[in-house]
Amino acid sequence: MAQAQRDYINSTVKKTNELAISIQDLVAEAKLTANNAKNTAEKAEETYRSMFANYVTILGVFTAIIVTIFGGLNVVGLVMNNNSIGIHLLFILISVIFLCLSTLLYFLANLIVWITKSREVPLNLIFITIVISCLIVIILGFMKIYFNI
Repeated sequence: MAQAQRDYINSTVKKTNELAISIQDLVAEAKLTANNAKNTAEKAEETYRSMFANYVTILGVFTAIIVTIFGGLNVVGLVMNNNSIGIHLLFILISVIFLCLSTLLYFLANLIVWITKSREVPLNLIFITIVISCLIVIILGFMKIYFNI
């Protein structure tokens, strides 16, 4: 009977040791999972902070674009209402104003592209086309005014 009790105690101790080792493995795995969860939460917090700043910045850029457009339309309207200037000078002034507005809009749009880190929008080609068109109108207007072509 003593032998049976000793075998039972030994097997219980052996099972307890195996269970303790298994629990230690589970605790180590739980610690690893907790560390991973903590790191993920910290990254999510950093992403949230940067996203909030980006949203505020983009909102400011869009506000600047809207103010630029309406301000430019107001200036063009005032120039168009002035009847004392010739049509050639009017075209020159409108081209200069449009060139300034499009330059400002180009830089604001590039700021948005930089913030969102996307390079899929071909803004350079559009801007170069606008600049060349405005410069041609300005040159033709000056040629008409000064050389009477």
